[in-house]
Amino acid sequence: CQVHASDFFNFSADYAFASADADEALLSDELSDALLSLELSELLSELLLWPMLTALRSPENTIALTCQYLRVIFGGVVFVMSFNLLSGFLRSLGDSRTPLIAMTTAALCNIGLDILFVAVFRWGVNGVSIATVMSQCLSSLICLLALRKMPVIRITRADSRPDPRMMRKL
Repeated sequence: CQVHASDFFNFSADYAFASADADEALLSDELSDALLSLELSELLSELLLWPMLTALRSPENTIALTCQYLRVIFGGVVFVMSFNLLSGFLRSLGDSRTPLIAMTTAALCNIGLDILFVAVFRWGVNGVSIATVMSQCLSSLICLLALRKMPVIRITRADSRPDPRMMRKL
């Protein structure tokens, strides 16, 4: 659900940048909408987690570990969404290289952290999920740093407020 939501926001970002209307290409609207859909998705995920695993006839002995893993992953979904959103902005501005580098770096980081957290620290399922979230955070950070260097985008504190005019156009 989260990936589809961020794909929608990427579409509106592509539209705004392609229209060459700098006033409409507001990062704040995209971030506000993404955070709202993220909160709703996380709430639904938590409420439906156990019933869905039961309905899928998951083995009883794996449900607790699956819930443990997914709760950490759901907590880190903000990084998945932010990567999708920020990489969408970068691609809209013609930079497809940075998202590729960010994803490759995150994948390599995830492998290394999995080995460290599971084989060395013996954290088990929590180690794997924490490694995944940390790697996703890294990919988001790489895209954010690249985006901040672009003159078209200026991220300020005021960007955290939604713009009703842009919301009506969506």
